[in-house]
Amino acid sequence: MTKKSNTAVIVVVAVVAAAVAVVVVVVVVVVVVVVVVVVVVVKVVVVVVVVVVTVVLVLVVVVVVVVVVAVVVLPETNEKQYLQCTP
Repeated sequence: MTKKSNTAVIVVVAVVAAAVAVVVVVVVVVVVVVVVVVVVVVKVVVVVVVVVVTVVLVLVVVVVVVVVVAVVVLPETNEKQYLQCTP
């Protein structure tokens, strides 16, 4: 990869990471508020909320990994294939 495309990939990864960080913070804040409300109102539902939150966080992590792989690995692979195909 050229220096220019390396910089572009780094910028894209940084932007994606920042966006993901913001989303995770928002999700955590919403979850905390929901858990507090649930604890005040109905204490039994806390277990369900914890399970749902865990599932959501796992899904967020999976999405982040997929995005990073798509942004970093695929362009390099495509470029290598292109270089192999060009005479």
